[in-house]
Amino acid sequence: MDIRKTRDEMKTRKFEIMIKKVLIVDDEQEICLLLSNILKSNGLKTYTANSLSEANELLKDEPFDLAFLDLNLPDGVGFQLIPVLKAHNKDIKCVIISAYNGISEKQRAKQEGADFFIGKPFNKNSILETVKLVS
Repeated sequence: MDIRKTRDEMKTRKFEIMIKKVLIVDDEQEICLLLSNILKSNGLKTYTANSLSEANELLKDEPFDLAFLDLNLPDGVGFQLIPVLKAHNKDIKCVIISAYNGISEKQRAKQEGADFFIGKPFNKNSILETVKLVS
């Protein structure tokens, strides 16, 4: 029996069980589409919003397991959505994605309750690794 293969299979099963619905909030539609395609191709259901107000509308109908939040949005900052998301699901994992990826932004993300921070530009591997790390 290949132990490494078994461990990888367990991680994959855990990934599928823990995270099912993902909210993506970014004012750039291309980023939403890119993230959505990466995540959908790995079996996750995605929902996208281009502003805080659109995200709040989605929250009325759907509980989410994971959220990717852009920092700068037309009607506020992604940090503002973290307490709202956690009020709907205390176990949700929040990932900030931003072109502003300095130390102060990363520290504030942690203080605001984000579970992870990804700088732009990102790639498929960094997104999938992040999902595995937070699940």
